[in-house]
Amino acid sequence: MRLIRCRGWVFLVGMTVVCLGLPAPGWADRPFLATDRADPVEKGQTELEAGFLYQQYLSNGRLSMLQLELTDGILNDLDFEVEVPILFLQSGDSAENGLGDVNLKAKARLLHAREGRPVTLGVELKVKLPTCNQDRLSTFNPSCTGKTDVGVIGLASKTYHSVTVHLNFGYTVVGGDVTVSTPTTYTRTLRNTLNYSVAIEWPVTAVSPKFSLTAEVAGQTSSDPADSIFPLVGDIGATYTFNQVVTIDAELGKGLTSSAPRLIAGAGATIHF
Repeated sequence: MRLIRCRGWVFLVGMTVVCLGLPAPGWADRPFLATDRADPVEKGQTELEAGFLYQQYLSNGRLSMLQLELTDGILNDLDFEVEVPILFLQSGDSAENGLGDVNLKAKARLLHAREGRPVTLGVELKVKLPTCNQDRLSTFNPSCTGKTDVGVIGLASKTYHSVTVHLNFGYTVVGGDVTVSTPTTYTRTLRNTLNYSVAIEWPVTAVSPKFSLTAEVAGQTSSDPADSIFPLVGDIGATYTFNQVVTIDAELGKGLTSSAPRLIAGAGATIHF
């Protein structure tokens, strides 16, 4: 693997700690970092989500991600999504970048909200494909194991007056170990993870009927058995819907535990067609 030599092995240690503790933000319904709504994209509709996510850690490691997500409503209560990340990893003068692991997701709505039972329930199956460049990124991003991960997430959404609350709880079977260089090389066995999040959406009609505020808290257990502190993040955001086609968003967050990112910032857009 080619590395920029300046402070090289320090970078390896830092980014290994960063990525093993990462609560997988960014793969969710925009503008959230880790939360999905229980409602799938409706049959015959397609959504294209594009965004940029920046994370900074206490170790001064930085992880940036270009996010591309395409979701299609294939049945009345079922959609299918493909997520493609481009990763940019940096610490000091050392840097690497490349394609991350592609994710495939299928969301099914199990229960519609209705009068007297204003709750929507759903379930989501997520498969992480080993598409990242192991020669370049496996040491920097331990989720790049060259093996497949499979997760199941329970979803719930409920509206209270004008505020909608979303709850997620899931379990991921991690499919492989990770090789760590510090600068000696050894294999670290990863464990399966639990992930959980709560998020709210609040349309601020006093400002504009097209403007909404969001807030979220999300975390997961660490896949690294050596970690005793699990990552937990909080963020706030805003969305503006120009029309039925385009919605833009921006988010700002921070880590609530020492293993989470110190700073999170993101922005993006959703196109409906």
